[in-house]
Amino acid sequence: MLNQNVLQALPQKPLLSIVVPSFNQGAYIGSTLDSIFLQSYRPIEVIVVDGGSNDDTIQILREYSAKYDSLSWVSETDDGVADAVNKGLKLAKGHVAAIQSSDDIYYAGAFEAAIESLKKNPHCGIVYGDSDTVNSDNKIIAHYKVPDFSWEGVFGISLSLPQQCTFFRTDVSRAIDGWKSQYYSCDLDFWMRMLLQAPAVKASIVFSAWRSHEDQRTVPAHFEHIWRGYWRMIEESDELKRAPRRLRRLASASRHIMAFRCHPTGNLYALRWHALLAFVLFPGFFRYLSPRQLRPLIPGYTLVRKLRGKKREFVRIIDGPTATPGMPRPVFEEFQSSL
Repeated sequence: MLNQNVLQALPQKPLLSIVVPSFNQGAYIGSTLDSIFLQSYRPIEVIVVDGGSNDDTIQILREYSAKYDSLSWVSETDDGVADAVNKGLKLAKGHVAAIQSSDDIYYAGAFEAAIESLKKNPHCGIVYGDSDTVNSDNKIIAHYKVPDFSWEGVFGISLSLPQQCTFFRTDVSRAIDGWKSQYYSCDLDFWMRMLLQAPAVKASIVFSAWRSHEDQRTVPAHFEHIWRGYWRMIEESDELKRAPRRLRRLASASRHIMAFRCHPTGNLYALRWHALLAFVLFPGFFRYLSPRQLRPLIPGYTLVRKLRGKKREFVRIIDGPTATPGMPRPVFEEFQSSL
């Protein structure tokens, strides 16, 4: 699967391009930009592609572009996040790039760690790390520990590499098309096609924090779009059809594993059926799920759930410290385990 002709040697100080798609995120985009410009690594370029926001986003972008020469931005009506990302990737001149949402934040040292990992692993096209989840007040409420890279690992999490803590080489991304708007989770399709060009490596660092709020794309109200799009993505991938049989089998299992993340109905009987099919295709899939995700498979869980009147959980709320954009991750022992 490795396409050695795609990978070129990185320079000593590669240019890092950060593409930021944006639409009406004036409440958060300042924190996102702070977390970028407070990084010590240089050279960088920051490309904000705004979809014609009608809040205070434009004023914020004007203020930051007057302060930072490495920031460029455009604001115009677009066809959604995939269109915005593709515009940004076409403008990017860097050897390495990242796509950061306009409401997420990086921790200090993220850029140096990403570049160093890719230089130490010249055969890899992607580097990723772990991620926290923060609320609107930057208070950490959850942690996502991503498995080390393997095909079992990436399909065990249904390709859910956190966008906010993933960096990639642009020579690999340019070897494939950009984001495909027909899939709601365009980033998952993008990661899969890049991974079929060159493998990834995990850095032992928490790169960033993903912000959880009701206006974002990845919320239960959008689970049906995510679910159906993922199934279509796996079934329609020309690159996957040419992949070895083992990868095709893992990819097929990942469709059923996705039920643990965003099944549109949350029906426990349907979830157990998907678990059975996933087990037939990939017996070790459960290693990549959290206890919270596996709990519905326990006999009697349905009755206990009804008696307690529990609603479906989205994230487990934890009373963590406050994350400051661009500053080191807060240290706290009780929060080191994965959800």
